[in-house]
Amino acid sequence: MNHEQRKTGIGGSDAAKICGVSKWGSPFSVYQEKKGLFGPQKDSVALELGNLLEPWLLAKYSRLTQTFPVLHPQMMRSKTHSFMIGNIDAISFDKKLLIELKTARNSDEWGEEGTSDVPLDYLCQVAHYLFISELEKSDIFVFFKDTETFKLFHVERDAELEKMIIEKEQYWWENYFLKDVSPEPTSIEETKLLFNKDNGENIEANFAMIEYCKTLKNTKAQIKTLEQEEEVLKLMLMTYMQNNETLTYDNKKLVTWKNCKTNRFDLDKFKSEHPALYNQYIKQSEQRRFLVK
Repeated sequence: MNHEQRKTGIGGSDAAKICGVSKWGSPFSVYQEKKGLFGPQKDSVALELGNLLEPWLLAKYSRLTQTFPVLHPQMMRSKTHSFMIGNIDAISFDKKLLIELKTARNSDEWGEEGTSDVPLDYLCQVAHYLFISELEKSDIFVFFKDTETFKLFHVERDAELEKMIIEKEQYWWENYFLKDVSPEPTSIEETKLLFNKDNGENIEANFAMIEYCKTLKNTKAQIKTLEQEEEVLKLMLMTYMQNNETLTYDNKKLVTWKNCKTNRFDLDKFKSEHPALYNQYIKQSEQRRFLVK
């Protein structure tokens, strides 16, 4: 499914974001993406890699389960809720089974194999796909890059979860997307995107804003105190360790202090020796700076 197709509805990867349970986005970010307010969108390297690995993962899944699913590149759209779209990975027609193929960095957020204990992003995605495909169950086959191992999970339709997802998506589609009204930002980064240029005017604080300012000042002071305490504790440990690499107790590692090699670009030297070339690649940027007085 290309970027233009994604703008015609809500896809499976949007479901958790719109429901407010995703670490990858929010109702605000989905709106910005579908309205093209982030500028031209390119697939990430991780997404491209995942797409390239799909045939290989499907072959692995087929051998493991002794089924013969096929990749499903066509976009699907719900018969009853036209704003719900999806591009599922594969289908086993003989078993009436939806199959999602995933590549994950590690298994930290995944439960035991054979269960439905999967990250919320993927649970919402599969629930969305099961609804629009009208299938009753799904397999999620995952390749973990850190251990180079595979796990198979099973997710069945959940009427209560489906109802929640549909209600959230329908509200977002009808009240935000169709009305060209942006949802409220849910993070500092999103707020910076929405209000990226000041107008030079003042706005009078109300009582709540005055209290927020006081609390923020106190919080920053506490953080500074804790950071100073951290520096003292690190100094005590480093002084004790001297040139030793590892601090241990009862054969367990407590602290490591190792030599690490890094390669860094010497910007000052480059600017001094190649000033004309340096100026060709200077890019001026502007951003708002938030300061509490």
